[in-house]
Amino acid sequence: YFKVRYGSELVLYEGDTTIIDADPPSIYLVLQDGFIMTPDDDESYDELEIAGLDDITDYSLTIFNVYGYEVFSTTSKTTQWDGIDQTTEELVAVGAYKYIIEADDQTIQGQFLVMYD
Repeated sequence: YFKVRYGSELVLYEGDTTIIDADPPSIYLVLQDGFIMTPDDDESYDELEIAGLDDITDYSLTIFNVYGYEVFSTTSKTTQWDGIDQTTEELVAVGAYKYIIEADDQTIQGQFLVMYD
C-alpha cells in the first residue's frame, strides 16, 4: 500500500501474501520491484515493457494518469512506453498511473508508479 501525491492511493496487494499463485499471469509488466518505472535514462526500467505477447494477435495498451487522462496508447506489441505524454511530448509527473491491456479475448488492468531519482 502506497500513498502518492495529491491524495492518490496505490494498492498493490491486499490479503495473504504467503499464497503462491501456481499459474502466474502470461501477460505482465516488467517493472522495478514489480511496480516502479523510472524513465531517467539510466538504462534500467526506463521503458514500460509488456512481456508475454508472443502469441497475441489483437493487442492494445492504454495508460492514464491519476486524473484519468490518457497519456499513452498503442496497438503495436513492439512499442514500449518511455514515460513521454503523447499529447504534451514531455515526461510525465511522478505518481500513480493506470494501464489497460487488451490482448485477444482478455483485459488486464492495474497500476504502477513512475518515479525519478
